[in-house]
Amino acid sequence: MGRTNKVPQIGQDFAGWYHAPSGKRYYGRGTINERGYTHDGSIYWRVCPTGVRPLTKFDCCSTSDEEELLREPDEDEPVRTYGRTGLDHEFVDPYVNDMKKSIMPEEDWPWHLRPFTDRNCNYSFRWRTVPDPSRAAEFGRKTPGLYVTANRMNYVGVGRALKPKMLGKEAKSSLVMPIPGKTDGLYQFFDRERGNNIPFWDMPRAPYPRWESGKAINREKWHAWFDNRPHAAMMPRLDDEHLGAYIAPDGHWYIGKGKVVATGLNQERRGFVYVEPQPGNEHNFVHPFTEEPMADFAACPRPGEGRLVTGQEGEKERHDAEQELAILKDGPAWSRWRSFPRIERIPELGEEYPGLYRPPKAPKREIYLGVGKVIKAGTTDRGRVFVESVPIPDKKEGNYQFFDPFTGKDMPDEYLP
Repeated sequence: MGRTNKVPQIGQDFAGWYHAPSGKRYYGRGTINERGYTHDGSIYWRVCPTGVRPLTKFDCCSTSDEEELLREPDEDEPVRTYGRTGLDHEFVDPYVNDMKKSIMPEEDWPWHLRPFTDRNCNYSFRWRTVPDPSRAAEFGRKTPGLYVTANRMNYVGVGRALKPKMLGKEAKSSLVMPIPGKTDGLYQFFDRERGNNIPFWDMPRAPYPRWESGKAINREKWHAWFDNRPHAAMMPRLDDEHLGAYIAPDGHWYIGKGKVVATGLNQERRGFVYVEPQPGNEHNFVHPFTEEPMADFAACPRPGEGRLVTGQEGEKERHDAEQELAILKDGPAWSRWRSFPRIERIPELGEEYPGLYRPPKAPKREIYLGVGKVIKAGTTDRGRVFVESVPIPDKKEGNYQFFDPFTGKDMPDEYLP
């Protein structure tokens, strides 16, 4: 967040936090590539370093303006005061030191993609390919195909077929889901622009649960979401009603028309829109690949929820409880969630107990699990027990360390109360 009343727009040159792949964050001036609501209703934005670029007529501004935009949010002193010389890679960790250039994104990434030449062939995927299937595979079969994320990144690799990818009236390839735990050879997905391996944050947040018993509907329908590609100048406003991706608490994402909670540009400069369903409109959201209604996934496990254990459970209840987390068994990213203590009762307020934490200043899609002090507990409309906890100061060992249940990564320290 910046110390200004102005809310920057997507694609604007502005000061803010850059979240590096290492998990650390750095402060400086870059290009706004995401903005949206946090859990407490305030607005966040994130920037991406834009590399060395020539000066333009838009680079003229006063030193006082620069100092105001480059202040560290929690301090009164400027982090750094430098003119816009084009050296936008001068990002800093305000609490430690400057950011190493080795963790910069690729030069000019992602705003100035260059065409393929012999001199910059690393910007092309031509040197890294997957077999081209002659036709779309049957549902659930392993096949080369395209994997699309909620932020519209495209990756290719061998996965399990979810839906034919239509080319006109023909289906010659498939939309697929990466297979959890398989990253060797062609199972390693990579992006089509540069050939880079898919990063952990773009992997599926939750496994598709209906390979055997599920029956997808309208598999050959190409949803309007895939063709609706907003660019920086056409982004909807926050709170508008718009077609977008809803990243649900179960880790899956669904497409439908809802209230805009975040917008941005991905590494390929494709615009993305995150939404939340309006009350009573949940039935309009569907799985992006199979067109199954969101309600069909109600039995999927959700972080921070559990089943009430009274000792009176029958065979069916015990079987259902085991099956609920069984779908997480194949994914290394979910092993931490799977082994986390289960929620089996409604704890007292103030008690130390496993629960879900929504950091007030985190984007609405980010949630964490850990043992903390209970601030809210009860039952859901589906009869599940839910618990919300906050981290306890000076307790970070073992289960007290909050983590992202979908990636297994520790919660960033800046989200601690």
